[in-house]
Amino acid sequence: MSLIKGTDRLIIRRESGVLVYSGTLGDRLADIAASAMPGVNEYVSRSTLNAVIAQNPGPAGADGPAGPTGPQGETGADGPAGPTGPQGETGADGPAGPTGPTGPTGPTGPAGPPNSPTVEVVKAATQNLANAAYTTVSWDTAVIQDPATGGPLPTIWSPSDPTQLEATQNGLYLITCSVLLEYAPSGGVRYLACGLNSPSSHVHFGWTNAAQLGQWVQASFCKYLAAGDKLYWQIYQNSGGVITLNPGGGTRATMTNLPF
Repeated sequence: MSLIKGTDRLIIRRESGVLVYSGTLGDRLADIAASAMPGVNEYVSRSTLNAVIAQNPGPAGADGPAGPTGPQGETGADGPAGPTGPQGETGADGPAGPTGPTGPTGPTGPAGPPNSPTVEVVKAATQNLANAAYTTVSWDTAVIQDPATGGPLPTIWSPSDPTQLEATQNGLYLITCSVLLEYAPSGGVRYLACGLNSPSSHVHFGWTNAAQLGQWVQASFCKYLAAGDKLYWQIYQNSGGVITLNPGGGTRATMTNLPF
């Protein structure tokens, strides 16, 4: 209830079991209030009431309606990274890339072995062989001189000195000779002898004792020669008379440098 007198104003209401009043009307107004509000037996000032309420709060009122949503706050700092997940399956191969440019040319390799000079000389004409003596074979034609070019190598064999074969470089040489001898009924022996740097300095032999028939006598061997070394082939026979070398053709000799 409200009581108004002049400019004075009295407001009386019940709060937490205590009658609260204000104004300047004094005890008279309090008595009026007491008669108007039975059961109220204590009258305090607003300051006293606030102290009482602070010490004896009443039950909480019902929640009011939610206010409007406030503006969004700033994004917080990133949290720590989580653990690494399991590795996924390998994907399919992609298409082949384009071929790259050609690389630079590599260094030149070491030089290979020199050409292997080869000579094959043949006896086209016949030649008489003295009895019980060595006869040096005189060659007529060079068939092969240089396997790389097929051209002549006069230093191996030259018509100006037809009895010798000359090594053109240091190395191991394969040396062969095959001669056809005339029939001689009186027997005896026949053999080949190869001389080094002199016809009579023999380093290899090949022979046969079956001399009654026309036959081949052959010899072959390998020997290391220095450049400039010369080879000669000689034939010995003791049939009791002169016989003919190469009555049917085919007598020949070879000398080939072997690279190693």
